[in-house]
Amino acid sequence: MFNRVHEKTEAWRLIVLGRNASELLVFQSDGQFRLPRVEIPAHGRVALALNAQIKALWSLAVYSLYPLPDTAPGHATDRHHVLEALQYEAVAPQTAQWLPVRSATADHFIEHQDFTAIETSTRNLGRSNTNGRRSPFEKPGWFFELTDWVQEAIRPFRLKLTGNFQQFNADSSFSLIRFETNAVAVWFKAVGEPNSREFSLAVALSTYLSSFSPRVLTTLPQWNGWLAVEAQGSTLSQSPDFHAWEKAAASLGELQAKSIPATAEIMAAGAPGIQTDWLLDQCDPFFSLMESLMQQQCKPLPPPLAPTQLLELRHQINQMLRRLANMNIPDTLCHLDCNPGNVVVSSAKCTFLDWCEAAVGNPILNFQLFLDYFRFCFASGAQAESALISAYVRSWEGLLEPHVVRNALQLAPALAVFTTAVSFVVRRDMKDMASPQTSAWLRSLARRIHREVEAASALQFVA
Repeated sequence: MFNRVHEKTEAWRLIVLGRNASELLVFQSDGQFRLPRVEIPAHGRVALALNAQIKALWSLAVYSLYPLPDTAPGHATDRHHVLEALQYEAVAPQTAQWLPVRSATADHFIEHQDFTAIETSTRNLGRSNTNGRRSPFEKPGWFFELTDWVQEAIRPFRLKLTGNFQQFNADSSFSLIRFETNAVAVWFKAVGEPNSREFSLAVALSTYLSSFSPRVLTTLPQWNGWLAVEAQGSTLSQSPDFHAWEKAAASLGELQAKSIPATAEIMAAGAPGIQTDWLLDQCDPFFSLMESLMQQQCKPLPPPLAPTQLLELRHQINQMLRRLANMNIPDTLCHLDCNPGNVVVSSAKCTFLDWCEAAVGNPILNFQLFLDYFRFCFASGAQAESALISAYVRSWEGLLEPHVVRNALQLAPALAVFTTAVSFVVRRDMKDMASPQTSAWLRSLARRIHREVEAASALQFVA
């Protein structure tokens, strides 16, 4: 017999609002109430899973507003999520009822945390009337307003909504929804801090690099949102075909080369600069932070890097960055999150999604991150990897000599990890570094940089 593998789940308690947020759904037990509770797969799309689970369990169509803050680190108790019924006269499931929000008191509820969550969401309802720009998705009814806006936006393109949608992300200032139409689907995305720059970047890239990014139809600036046409094709995560990866590698190089004349405009739209000079300036503060984090390590294994090792590593990274700078590779747009789910390949083109982590810097380091994903997802040996690199190198013909790209790739494994770590650190407050998970992750990156530097020291460079 085979042992059944149990998928890890997480539990959520639900504040499901109805009748313009004047009522909430409750289940009755022994004369008291409790909020609906569901379990969904852990580490997935919460809004997508909650909406589907509620529909499956109780035939109730809803959309998600936002999760309440986690007041119990480690999820010692269930978290709460606010949702709204799509129908004004939604029918309550058996053993459930709609309770007027104003009638809810602490004595009504079996679990005190349920009433506390209701109080929090009620305060947010009042606050959302005055801060719609900062937290537009806390206000019930926003989905209906958005749907009307989307329909008007797509009308000039002879598109019409079918009523079917999938909500992938839901938070007070973030949203990601796929709307079906009578033809091609459209996507609405809105972003808040710390990712608000993606709004202007998405618009800029749709203008300057339209062949490689989703086509933006229109924007909703007051919500920091935009509407884009769905990219045609399959993501690399959906495709086992090596040729799709090969085409994506070539397209990444073409995207980078064509972005060179527009780097100033791309940076003006919000993409930070991670050029070699900037990376050199980050060496001292980064390795000083690593020395502090290594000293904080409690576990003996894997062993922390000693101060002398970090000092030597700092020197080696500094030297490698200077060597890279001397290759005179032009800075380009870099997609620092080109994981397989963000790359869509069709017979006609390759589209790169989710530009939140976009920056302007050395393109070879960007390709190295793409290559790392390939090695993780498509373990097919050195021959396939060599073909992928060749496809990328060919995309630079006429701009860079092939031996320059290949020499840069010798340095890239260590420098790409260093760039990832530094980019993360500079975007975070120092208090974030105190998190045990964050500290452990950064220490692991430092150890990987150390391993990659040691490996690079044995390589031969082509003159």
